[in-house]
Amino acid sequence: MTTGGDDIGYTSQLDAVRRHIAHSRQYLGNAIIALQDGEAGKAGELLWGSMAQAFHAVAELRRRNVRTHRDLKNFVLGMSQSMGDSSLRRDFEEVEKLHDNFYDITHATEDVADIIPAVQRLTNRAFSLLPPAAMEDSQVEG
Repeated sequence: MTTGGDDIGYTSQLDAVRRHIAHSRQYLGNAIIALQDGEAGKAGELLWGSMAQAFHAVAELRRRNVRTHRDLKNFVLGMSQSMGDSSLRRDFEEVEKLHDNFYDITHATEDVADIIPAVQRLTNRAFSLLPPAAMEDSQVEG
């Protein structure tokens, strides 16, 4: 943690990271409910959102501007390359199919459910890059 006037910036940044974490967790829970209700398109988009929010938390911490789908893809693929971890790329490309499924539902509920492990691997990997303080109290305010 920084000192002096920088504390305020760190606190608001940490709060933003925590909000992304909370939304990631919330979207995953809602995706499971949507799958149980047979809503493949909705579930897929929520799973995509869960993964996206996890990486938005990392981007926030690194002060990277990630606003679009392309920005997110470039951010994750860049991380994959810099970390020498091709599984990030593979899982991202698998999960990316869910985002497309929202607009043109081609994946059945079972197909969407099969992608959950890739979503969990990505979100867990993103969360592992965050400081423990960010993981504390990351609840959605409501």
